[in-house]
Amino acid sequence: MGDDAVHLELATTTIGLTPTAKEVTAITRSFSVAGDELSHSLRMAAVGQPLQHHVAALLHRQC
Repeated sequence: MGDDAVHLELATTTIGLTPTAKEVTAITRSFSVAGDELSHSLRMAAVGQPLQHHVAALLHRQC
């Protein structure tokens, strides 16, 4: 993505779980917009594992 890209980084401060849910200790999300592209990435720390890539997407605008 070029210099005109807008980036946003978000991180959890609190995570609420149900009694039967697997333990999640951290989540971060990254968003970038450049031209006609929006990218999203999610990292998660869960079930004793450190923060690691979980899912990503790249969307293209069609006019």
